[in-house]
Amino acid sequence: MHSIKGLLQAGSWHVFGESGLHGIVNEEFGFRPDKIDDRARLYAFSKIAQEATIRVMSAMSSKSYGIIRLGTVLGEGMPKLTVANLFIEKALNGEPMTPFKHTQYRSMLYVDIQDVCAAFENLATRIINGKQGTANVVNLVWPTPMTIIDLARIVRTELVKLTHDQIKARIQVIDKGVKPAYTLTDKKRFTVDISKARDLLGPRKLTSPQQSIERILPQRLSSQEQHKSD
Repeated sequence: MHSIKGLLQAGSWHVFGESGLHGIVNEEFGFRPDKIDDRARLYAFSKIAQEATIRVMSAMSSKSYGIIRLGTVLGEGMPKLTVANLFIEKALNGEPMTPFKHTQYRSMLYVDIQDVCAAFENLATRIINGKQGTANVVNLVWPTPMTIIDLARIVRTELVKLTHDQIKARIQVIDKGVKPAYTLTDKKRFTVDISKARDLLGPRKLTSPQQSIERILPQRLSSQEQHKSD
């Protein structure tokens, strides 16, 4: 349709792969679907296919296309089965947070839902106003990777502060007899170049995973207390 000015894709950091990352990861880092655990490989393949399709369309069209590769999104309404949500729910219910031993050091890249909304709004506005080029790719993630066990520790620490020691969430690492796939030092081997994201967001600063948890926990705790009182 002639009225359509462009297309935005919600991409994913998983196109980079999850293991063997090193150095500076930028938008030209490349696709590494064979460096992804089986649980997420099909998802990564689909995101790679989407990016390739959009780039082909961009090369054949005068319209504007944008790809925002998102970190794993942290927010108040995040899916129930995401690790962050499971940790928060278990901690608030007095249950131990249970990362698996063989994946506790998986390096994850996160992004806050508020930054996601701002980025899509800004890029969509650029496209509508004719100020955006074709097939622009942006890595929208907190640049420093964080492990699964790091996330559990942040939830535990923030809950202790928020409840003044009333909730002391436990972390119980589950050993399923699987050989560890990641090491403690993996997260120190790479960082993500987010210069394009900074340009897209302008004066807005990216929200760290810890800041996300600090915002989410009081709301979850309040909702839980309200539910109990009802």
